[in-house]
Amino acid sequence: MTDKFIMVSLEENKAKKLAEVISNGTARKILDYLSDVEEATSSEIGKKLSIPISTVNYNLKNLINNELVESKEFKWSPKGREMD
Repeated sequence: MTDKFIMVSLEENKAKKLAEVISNGTARKILDYLSDVEEATSSEIGKKLSIPISTVNYNLKNLINNELVESKEFKWSPKGREMD
């Protein structure tokens, strides 16, 4: 297994928020998985990592908001919610 790194300036205002996001084990699992496959849907991530889709969506939203991953598109759920 190769080590993976994210470089962050300690002077950035986002450093604290980034630390909170990547201190979450599930978020790190998702980030690690995406670094290997580069692209996946939330349902694919949930199935591959055995994580409930609601947990995947919560963590993806945090990763997206902190610019650690990006969403290329979204779809509408059957309940009318936007899903990345």
